[in-house]
Parts: sequence; C-alpha cells; structure tokens
Amino acid sequence: MEFKEVSDDNRRTIYANDKLLEDNKEVSIIHLKKGKAIGGCVHSKDENMFIISGSFVFCDFGDGWEIHKEGYGKIIKARTPHAFMAPMEDCIIIESGITKKDKDDSVKVNYMLDEVNRINGKNYN
Repeated sequence: MEFKEVSDDNRRTIYANDKLLEDNKEVSIIHLKKGKAIGGCVHSKDENMFIISGSFVFCDFGDGWEIHKEGYGKIIKARTPHAFMAPMEDCIIIESGITKKDKDDSVKVNYMLDEVNRINGKNYN
C-alpha cells in the first residue's frame, strides 16, 4: 500500500492513495500541525473522516467548533462545510470517499475560510 505526498506547507502534509477504493476515491492521511487549521470547503459527495491521533482536535461541520479526540469518526454529508484545527498538538486525520476531482471542484465557504485563515495568520485560498 503506497501513499504519495500530494501537498505540504506550514499547516499540514497530505498523503493520498487513489487505488485502495473503487472509482478512484482517495484515501488521504492528513498530518495537521499544531496551532494550524485547514478546510472551509464543501464537497458534492459524502466524505468519511477519522481522527487517528490528537487529544484535542477542533472540528467545524457548519455549526461552530466542537472538540473531538483520537478515535472519533464521522461521515461528512455532501454539502456540509467543514474545517479542522489542532490547537495543542499535531494530529493525524484520515479522509476517504471522494475523488481528487471532487476535491478540486469543491467550493469554499467564505465565513469558514476566513476563520481558517485568521487562525493560520495567512491567506490560503
């Protein structure tokens, strides 16, 4: 099983494999760095997420930040805006169920993207 690094910056590193699931749906491993946030996007299809490590991971599924811990999983329903923040330590999140094209075609939610950018201290549109 091979995961390739597909993105890396001061917020996170993403590794992906599009051969594990049918229809080129990706499985992504996201190493979210301490004090950083990602997200603010909406996908047209359901996506799965699971926290592999991280004692306090803040997740926003459109209703404000909630605290979740290692072992938490969720199906993020289509058209649900979402974002993640690791305020106290690095964390690892697995996402699966959508294709690279689905990710590329995702729309951004301005209010959520603004909050992610504020946390990161930089604009990452």
